[in-house]
Amino acid sequence: MNAYQASLAIRERLSQSAPGNADWMRDLSVSYGKIGNLEADQGDFANALQSYRGDCAIAEQLAKAEPDDLRARHDLAVSNARLGSTLKKVGQLDEARQRLSAARAVLAPMVEQHPDRPQWKDDLAVLDRDIAALNRMNASSTGP
Repeated sequence: MNAYQASLAIRERLSQSAPGNADWMRDLSVSYGKIGNLEADQGDFANALQSYRGDCAIAEQLAKAEPDDLRARHDLAVSNARLGSTLKKVGQLDEARQRLSAARAVLAPMVEQHPDRPQWKDDLAVLDRDIAALNRMNASSTGP
């Protein structure tokens, strides 16, 4: 964690010195994601959510700035998926569904346009499974 936090501090300084540098902003986003992964693995979901939100905010900016950049779009899908999965774990089901659906909305057209990317197909299948599970949970909680 110390190494990730030190890396994050460096990336924050770099990205603040040149906010238009997409590579440095992506590095910052990745740092937030890695820290979030570690926090989630340790069961620190409150901080993981905060880290994932930072990751997602930057990924959204980068994908919006370069809508044809496949890496930026994939990063956005992954960021939303991680955030959605963590929200599900803490019981924030409506926002989890929104984030997972946002990830799907980004990834589905990419899979259609690039059928040669089997990992993307797998990622889309996982999103579909997770969204369906949330929908079943919602249906069972509202009941007849």
